[in-house]
Amino acid sequence: MELLATNSNPKLMKENSAEFDGLADQLDQLYFDIKKNYIGTITGGVSLAPNKENGMNVDLCGGHSTPACEKGCLNNQGRGRMKPVANARVNKAIYFIKENKKFMNQLRDELAKLERRALKRNLKPCVRLNVFSDVQYEKIKIDGKTLFELFPNIEFYDYTKNWFRDVSNIPNYTLTYSKSEEYTIKNIKSMLAFDLNVAVIFRDFIPKSFHGMPVINGDVHDLRFVDKKGVIVGLTAKGSLKKDLDVAGFVYDN
Repeated sequence: MELLATNSNPKLMKENSAEFDGLADQLDQLYFDIKKNYIGTITGGVSLAPNKENGMNVDLCGGHSTPACEKGCLNNQGRGRMKPVANARVNKAIYFIKENKKFMNQLRDELAKLERRALKRNLKPCVRLNVFSDVQYEKIKIDGKTLFELFPNIEFYDYTKNWFRDVSNIPNYTLTYSKSEEYTIKNIKSMLAFDLNVAVIFRDFIPKSFHGMPVINGDVHDLRFVDKKGVIVGLTAKGSLKKDLDVAGFVYDN
């Protein structure tokens, strides 16, 4: 069972066609550093069934998902509705839970393979460890080291609904904090004040500002670690969320 997919999730490949040069005012200096040293990026992702969808009563979102979040979870949209795909994600989740040490060792080996392949092609390796889940990998160690310490050349990034996660001491791991119905506009402003980014979902289009806070277009690419800091990352509603009106505070109407 392969854990790290590099081409099976279209969301992870959007940066291949992004017109980055037209987004200079939305990008952090890290983007320009990568552009100077690499011809592009290659992105891998680990897709575990989220929440308790593993059937083992273990919450791989750490108890931070909400009713609206679960209702519109991308895990259950698109290819996720196909039984083989859904089963594969569940099997990976069970593997993570039941044989965690073996899982982590295999993931380490697959990350090393991705890194070698990327550097051979002069590409910057990038990885989302939580495509659908919200596992705190910063707390999991292999022989005394985290994955971030083992692979300092890989840029790791994730979305999280756990606004208490602090990875500011990990230079190659970026978290974008996802807005749910449990957080307020005041909470968002507090996060931005600390140069943290918050993802907000909009129904029809992405505005330039939201309650006086700057908004960048998060749909253009998926490489959240190159976003400028202290902004809202605007995303348009996907799948069933486009028409679901019963998600107030999770999806905002324009």
